[in-house]
Amino acid sequence: MLSDRGTAAFFFFLFFSLVLLSCPVFAFILLVAAVPALFVPKLRQNAALLLVVGGLIFTSFSIRSFQEHRLENLIGTPVTVSGILHDIHKEDRFISGTLLFATLKNYRDKRLALPGTIRFTVSGTSPLPGMIPGSIVSVTGKLRKHRVYRNTGTDRTWFYLSRHRLFSVSVPDHRMIKADPGLLSAILKKVNPFTSLNVSPLNRRILRGMIAGDRNALPDAFTDKVRDLGIYHLFVVSGFHFGILFSIAYLLLFLLPIRPRARKWLALALVTLMLPVTGFSPSGLRAWLMIFVFLLFRAREIDVTPSDAVGMAGLLLLVWNPFHVGDPGFLLSFLVAGAIVSVIDAGDKWWQVWLKIPIVAFLAASPVLFLFFHRLAPLSILVNLLVTPLVIVIFYLFFFTAFGLPFAPVLNRAVSLLTALTDRVSPHVLTVWAPLPLVMLLFAAAGTAILLRNKRRGFGILASVFAITLFVSIVWRPSPECLRIPDTGQSQAVLLQTHGKNYLFDAAGLWESRLALVPWLQAIGIRKIDAVFLSHFDSDHAGGLAGVADSFPVGQVYAPYLDGHSFTFNRDFSALARHNIPLRLLSAIRTPKLRFPGILIRVLHPESVIRGSAPTNACSLVLKVKTGITSVLFPGDLDGEALLKLIPRLSHADILLAPHHGSRHAAISGLEKAVSPRFVIVCCGRHNRFHFPSPGFLRLFRDIPVLTTAARGEITIKLTNSRGKDCGKKYGVEKE
Repeated sequence: MLSDRGTAAFFFFLFFSLVLLSCPVFAFILLVAAVPALFVPKLRQNAALLLVVGGLIFTSFSIRSFQEHRLENLIGTPVTVSGILHDIHKEDRFISGTLLFATLKNYRDKRLALPGTIRFTVSGTSPLPGMIPGSIVSVTGKLRKHRVYRNTGTDRTWFYLSRHRLFSVSVPDHRMIKADPGLLSAILKKVNPFTSLNVSPLNRRILRGMIAGDRNALPDAFTDKVRDLGIYHLFVVSGFHFGILFSIAYLLLFLLPIRPRARKWLALALVTLMLPVTGFSPSGLRAWLMIFVFLLFRAREIDVTPSDAVGMAGLLLLVWNPFHVGDPGFLLSFLVAGAIVSVIDAGDKWWQVWLKIPIVAFLAASPVLFLFFHRLAPLSILVNLLVTPLVIVIFYLFFFTAFGLPFAPVLNRAVSLLTALTDRVSPHVLTVWAPLPLVMLLFAAAGTAILLRNKRRGFGILASVFAITLFVSIVWRPSPECLRIPDTGQSQAVLLQTHGKNYLFDAAGLWESRLALVPWLQAIGIRKIDAVFLSHFDSDHAGGLAGVADSFPVGQVYAPYLDGHSFTFNRDFSALARHNIPLRLLSAIRTPKLRFPGILIRVLHPESVIRGSAPTNACSLVLKVKTGITSVLFPGDLDGEALLKLIPRLSHADILLAPHHGSRHAAISGLEKAVSPRFVIVCCGRHNRFHFPSPGFLRLFRDIPVLTTAARGEITIKLTNSRGKDCGKKYGVEKE
C-alpha cells in the first residue's frame, strides 16, 4: 500500500518545478541541501527521493533550456523539420500544421533538438498534396519564435513562462514541403469510420472533434459556446475519453477467448493508438500513464490507489518536461483527475458519483481558471450533470455503429439532442481577477483537500478558501492610472486606464485580437471597455473591434468616417449593431473637444467629416489626450503630406504614439520639435516585413527614447495626476 505517497510526491515536485522555472539557483541549492539528509536514517528515504526525482527534473530542465538557447540564436535562419503530421488547418491567408516527433536540422544537416512538437506555416490557401494526418512530412523554412503574447507588466506570473517556449517554421512556398504517406497515415485512412458515417454533416464534424480530437472540425460558434458553458473538455479528447475508450475496448475483447489479465493489457494497447491522434496532449498522456501504472502495480500484486496512479503519472510527465507546469491543460488535467479519484469511494452509489464529479471538478479547476483565463462559469456544474451521461451514450453508439451495427439514426438523434441542449442554455460567465497570493492559497487548499481524501474537513477547507477567493476576485479590482500597450505584433492597440475607466485606442487586427488582445484584456481583469477610439478602418487598427465587442461590454465607439466598401468596417459595424453599441463620428470642427471621467480629448484631424472615398491613412483620427498633467498624442497612421500639414497645429505631448508604426513616410522633419515628447512608442511586430520602425524615423528621434513592442513586449507607463511627479515612472520600461 502506497498510502497516498504518490499524490504527496506529485504535489511537492509540482511546486519544485515552479521554483525551478522561477529561480533555478534556489532549486539547485535545495537539491544540494538534501545530500546531508542521506546520512540521517529517518530522512534517508525522502532525501533519496528528492535527489533522484529532483535531479531528473533539473536535468530535463537544463537540457531543454540549453536547446532553447541554441534555437533562439538560430531564429531567422533556414532549418529543415521532419516529423509526423498531426493536423493541418486553413486560415485566412495561410495554412498551418503541427508535426509530432519533430527533429530540427540546420542547413548543414546538423541536428538541433530532441524530438518534440513544432508548428509550421505556409503562405497561401491552395491544397497541399499528400498532407494527410499520420504522413511523414519534411518542411524547410525559417525558424520563428511563436508567441501568443507576452505578459511582462505588473501582472506577470511564473506560469506564463511556458508560453515563450514555442517555435514555428515559416515556409515561403508549398514546394518546400515534402510528404510521404507513412504506415500510420495508411492505417488512419483505411480505418476511418467518419467517411461512411450516415449522420448529418454538422454532427459528423462534432463527432470528429469528440472522438478523434480534431478541434479544427468543430464549428467556431459551437466551440465558443461550449467553452463558455464550461463543457469544452467533453468535445475534445481528454482523460475522460480515454477512460471510456478503455472500457469499450475491454468489453469488446470479451468476445475473444483471452485471459482477463491479458485482456486489460491488450485494451491498453488499443487505447495507445489514440495518443498520436490527440497529439500526445497532457490529459491523454495522464490517462494512459494512470492506466499503465495501475495495471503494472496490480500485476505485481502491489496495492495502489487511483490517486497514487495520478500522482505517479504526473511525476513521469514532469521528469520528461518540467515546463508542463506552466501549461494550463496539464494543471487542469491533474488537479481535476486527482480530486475526482480522491473523493469517490467504492461504496458510493451511482447518483452520489454523478453529483460528486462535476462539483469537485469545478472546485479543483477554479485555481487554474482564475490564474490563466480569469473566467468562471458556475453554470457548468448543472450543464455537466445533464450533458456527461449523453456524451457517454454517444461514445458507445459511435463504436457500435463503427462495427457495423445499425445505430446510425440513433447516433444522429443523440448528437442533435446534444447540440440542441447547448444552444438552449445561455452561458453566464463571471470575469474574475484574483491576486497571485490568493490563487496560490487556493492551489494549496485544493492540494490539502485531495490529500485529506473524502473527509468533511477537506471539503470545508476547499469550499471556504474558494468562496473567499471568488468574493475578493469579483468585488475587488485594482484601479491603476496607466497607459498600457500590449504586444499585438504588426498591429496597434493602446489601453488607457484612469479614474476606474478603460479607454481603448484602436483594436489591433483580426487574428491579433483573438490571440493576443482579448486574452490580454481578460488576463489583467478588464470587465468593461468604456469607449473605443478607432483611428481608421485598416485591418491592423480596427480588425479586432468585433472580437472586443463580442468579449466585453463596450460603451461607445468613435471613428473619423464611414466606409461601406471596407470589409473591416462591415464586420465591425455588424458587431456594433449586434450588441447595440452606438457609433459616433469625430472631426476637429464639429467635435473639437470631448470630456470623459479623468481625461480631456482634443480632436486635431480630420477637420470635417469625410465624405466619399479617400486614402485611409490620410483620413486617420488624430487625438491629443490629457489626463492629469500627462498628455498623449495618438496620430494613427497619418503620414506624408497630411501629417506635414498638421505639424503647425501640434503642441507638446509627453508621450507620442509613432505615426504609421514609425514608417519612413512618417519621418517628417519638424515633428520632433513640434511634439517634443519624453517617449516615443512604436507598435510593430518582431522581424516585420515592413522593417518598422524605419531608420529615418529613428534618426528623427535619435535624442528621445524610442520604445518598441517588438523589442520590449508589453509596455506599461504609470501616469500621475499631481504636479511634481514624473509620468515616466513605469513598470516594464527602464528610464533612459
